[in-house]
Amino acid sequence: LYVQTFDLKRKCSLYLSYFATGDTRKRGTALVTFLEAYRATGWEFNADELPDYLPAVLEFSARCDDPIAEALLSSHIEGIEVLRTALESMGSHWAGLIRSITLSLPPVDQETQERVLALVSEGPPTETVGLSFLGNLPPFSPRGNG
Repeated sequence: LYVQTFDLKRKCSLYLSYFATGDTRKRGTALVTFLEAYRATGWEFNADELPDYLPAVLEFSARCDDPIAEALLSSHIEGIEVLRTALESMGSHWAGLIRSITLSLPPVDQETQERVLALVSEGPPTETVGLSFLGNLPPFSPRGNG
């Protein structure tokens, strides 16, 4: 159930930068921003997960008194709201946990709500740059051996 929910649904990602950048080239920069936030407060991120993994960011926010930790979590409110909305619409038992996280964040203003609704309807960004060199190729057919 965990894999079906969090690994197979784009709107249920536990990786916060995914909502803002999708699987685009911008994601690498976003991940570096997380690492820089950890380092700026004296933390070194040594985990098997990516630095934007929600449980890791929550632990960082809970254990670090620096305002950078709170700002890191708050700056991804849109993604957390998309996750909450998706889990609630599925009737997931994890929805309450994410709802409690959103209650600890600043209130969602109208502009943020509009970005959340756009993400809910469209999903995270996608990228096809770099594939244009293929042009309009005919359908693939394997060569014969003769």
